[in-house]
Amino acid sequence: MLIALLLPAVQAAREAARRMSCTNKAKQLSLAMLNYEDSYKELPAGLFTTGTRQPNFVMSLMPFIELTAIYEGYVQTTLPGATAVSAWDVRPTSPAWIKSTIDVFLCPSDSVGLSKVGDAPGMINYRVCVGDYAPSQTVGGITMRGIFGGGGALDNPQALTLASITDGTSNTLAFSEHGIGIPGNEANSRAGVAHSVAGVYGSMTFRHPYTGATQTNADWLLSPITCLTAVQNGEIKEANRSYGLLRPTTGPLYSASTHGYAWSDGCPYAIGFTTILPPNSVSCTSYTGNEQAFRPHQGRLLGSPTSYHSGGIVASRVDGSVRFLNDAIDCGNTSGPGSLSTDARLVYLTGESIYGVFGALGTPRGGETRSMD
Repeated sequence: MLIALLLPAVQAAREAARRMSCTNKAKQLSLAMLNYEDSYKELPAGLFTTGTRQPNFVMSLMPFIELTAIYEGYVQTTLPGATAVSAWDVRPTSPAWIKSTIDVFLCPSDSVGLSKVGDAPGMINYRVCVGDYAPSQTVGGITMRGIFGGGGALDNPQALTLASITDGTSNTLAFSEHGIGIPGNEANSRAGVAHSVAGVYGSMTFRHPYTGATQTNADWLLSPITCLTAVQNGEIKEANRSYGLLRPTTGPLYSASTHGYAWSDGCPYAIGFTTILPPNSVSCTSYTGNEQAFRPHQGRLLGSPTSYHSGGIVASRVDGSVRFLNDAIDCGNTSGPGSLSTDARLVYLTGESIYGVFGALGTPRGGETRSMD
C-alpha cells in the first residue's frame, strides 16, 4: 500500500525533472539562435526542401552549440565535387555525422529518439515556428508567417532580423517540442500524422492583391478544426493513419513519413510546427494516396506542436525565454481558412491571425498585441 501511494509522487517528480531538461534544451537552442543573429545580423533559415546541401536551422546553429565537428562534416558535402548527402535515404555508407544522436535535440519525456538503431539518422524533438500557415514541402527560398524562412541561411534574401519582428520578440514563438514518429506508432496522435481527412483542405478562389486577377489555389487549408475528426479514443483512425515509405528500402530503419525522424532534414514536415490547432492536437497533411507507400511530407502540413508532458508543451520565444504553453490556449476561429498566398513563394507576413492568441504568437509582424503570459 505504501508503494502504491508513493509511486505517483515518484513518477511526478521524474516527469518534472524531464520537463526541466526539455526546457533547458529549448533554452540552449534559443540562445544559439540569438548568438547566430548577433554574428550574422539576421535569423537563420528554418527550412529547406529541394536541395540536400542547404542548412536547416539545426545546421545553422551547430557552431553555436559546440557541435562544430558535425557542422564541418556537413560543410564538406557543400564543396565543389562533393557527393550530396540526403536525409531521405540514409544508408550504412552515409557519413557518420548524419547518424549522430545529439542530446540537446532530444526531450527525455519522449523515449523514441534515444532508441535509434543502426544507420538510422539522428532524430529531433524540437522544431521551428512557421506561424499560422500550412506550408507545403516546396518552401525553398520563402519566408513563412513565422520567423523562420526557407532556402539557404546566409544568402536567404528574406531572412528576418530582430528589428523586423514588430510584434515584439517576447510575443513571438521560435521553437517548440514535438513527438517523434517511427514505424509502429502511426496511431499515436502526438507523433503520427493524419491523411485524407475530408474538409481540412480544398480549393480557394481569391483576388490577387497586386494584379487584381481572380486566382484559385488548390490544396488550401480550409477548416483546421476538421482535422480533429481523425482522432477517435485518443488514436488516429485506421483509415487516416500514415504508414510512410520505409527508408532505406533495403533495410527499414526509419519511416520517411514521420515527425522528427531526422534532424538533418529541413522540410516543414520534419522540423516545422504551426500555430493553428492547440498544442497536443493531431497533425493533418493534404497528401492523399496509398497508405503503405505514403508521402505526407509532399503535401501541405497542419502541424500541431506536441509533447508527453501533462497539459501542454515547452515553447521558446524569440527573446530567448522559455515558457510552458497550455493545451487550453485560445486558438480563435479554427473553422476558418488559413492565411492566403498568391502562390508557393509569396506569403503575407502582415495582418492579424484569425487563430487567437496561439496564432498571434506565431506571427512576427501581424500587428497583434497578445502574449502567452
